[in-house]
Amino acid sequence: MTLPGASEGIKYLFRPDFSKFTPSSAMAAMGQAFFSLSLGCGTVLTYASYVIKKENIVKCTSLTALFDALFSLIAGCAIIPAVFAFGISPGQGPGLVFVTLPAIFAELPAGAFIGILFFISLFLAAITSSVSLLEVVIAFLMEERKMKRKAAVDLSMAIFAVLAILCSLSDKLFNLFDFVSSNILMTLGALFVVIFVGQKMSKIDFEDEISNGGQIVLKRGFLRFLYFIIRYVAPIIVVGILLAGLI
Repeated sequence: MTLPGASEGIKYLFRPDFSKFTPSSAMAAMGQAFFSLSLGCGTVLTYASYVIKKENIVKCTSLTALFDALFSLIAGCAIIPAVFAFGISPGQGPGLVFVTLPAIFAELPAGAFIGILFFISLFLAAITSSVSLLEVVIAFLMEERKMKRKAAVDLSMAIFAVLAILCSLSDKLFNLFDFVSSNILMTLGALFVVIFVGQKMSKIDFEDEISNGGQIVLKRGFLRFLYFIIRYVAPIIVVGILLAGLI
């Protein structure tokens, strides 16, 4: 933020421009939330199956969303001001991390060392995210196909390695996979979940899961509001995100 021109980045990030607020931009923002929180891709569903019964689901989900938003703001404050300082287009997308941040590190004392630490951290973040996604497939193979964990891991890694190599060799294939997974499969997965919980799962079972069988005291009004959102509002929003991603 001390770089010349960085203040324009702060204005760009935090000064609201309501002329840009449209239904399509709102849907794009919610789509980003889907991607950031790993909603609809099975990760949350799989991890939730390992959570102990006494865990407070409402508290966990609230803190997850809160800290996700907090660190997104921190990342924005680290990157967007530098984007303007170095005259780079803010619409460049995920590649900013490989364009902007190296330029920042070059201006800092011991920037090369800091850059190495940053990209090691980024690599670890990518690996742990990959592990969480891989666990979805492994859990399915173990529970539904009765495979041992090692065999499930080996099979999944082999399939993903082939697909990853193909994506690294073809931009078209990479963009196709990215579009199908981010714009279609994730939103469809979320839609199926909210339809199941809101339409197929009984209200009694829903409240039992949220309150851990009554161990966590929650206001009846809150439970009714939450059930109403999941049953009627969430499906409409998810369908909107799906359609926005296809247009």
